[in-house]
Amino acid sequence: MKAATAKTILMIFGSNLLGNFVRSEYFYKSSPLLLSPYIIEGKLLEARRDSRVNINKILADPYNTEHIESYSGYLTVNSTYNSNLFFWFFPAQEKHDAPLVLLLTGGPGSPCTSEVFLNGPLKFNDAGEVYLREKSHSWTRTQSIIYLDSPVGSGFSFTEDPKGYSRNDQDMAENIYVALVQFLQIFDEYKSLPFYIVGSSDGGNLKQIVIIYYIK
Repeated sequence: MKAATAKTILMIFGSNLLGNFVRSEYFYKSSPLLLSPYIIEGKLLEARRDSRVNINKILADPYNTEHIESYSGYLTVNSTYNSNLFFWFFPAQEKHDAPLVLLLTGGPGSPCTSEVFLNGPLKFNDAGEVYLREKSHSWTRTQSIIYLDSPVGSGFSFTEDPKGYSRNDQDMAENIYVALVQFLQIFDEYKSLPFYIVGSSDGGNLKQIVIIYYIK
């Protein structure tokens, strides 16, 4: 019974969360918020504004979570096949000069939301109500973390053509790097801060290839 309830809650959360990843003026449409066109058009401030997550729109307790800052959307990593990686970014809550961390999950294919609820600032209400509440301890208090759904096809990340899926670790690493470059164009104040890549399971192997791209 508990497992079924948790699954239902996550399904409800997912559908509501996706509702927030659209342009603000089209909130009630289901189109994903693609941020790459903003970058191409030089609309970086608009990209930042529209990607801001309104926590209170996704089953949150307004008295407990309204101060938590986060951003989410999609970054196009292959325009030929319209392949896009989804991210959810939480700036550090306590330090503006905190390190920037890119967190890669295992699998490959585990969704980044599993890590958000494991070490991020949000949790489901302990009383069993369908609300999100703030954790007393989380990694995002002292680090700014990018949670990324990678490879294409995992979590909320998607492509419009089967050829857009990654075939190997190098494909995945290249897509992550392309997404990271775009992310830092929108959030350029993080370019000068210490940067770390953290990976669990298969993500630990993948991060080494991403680092090679990043150093180049």
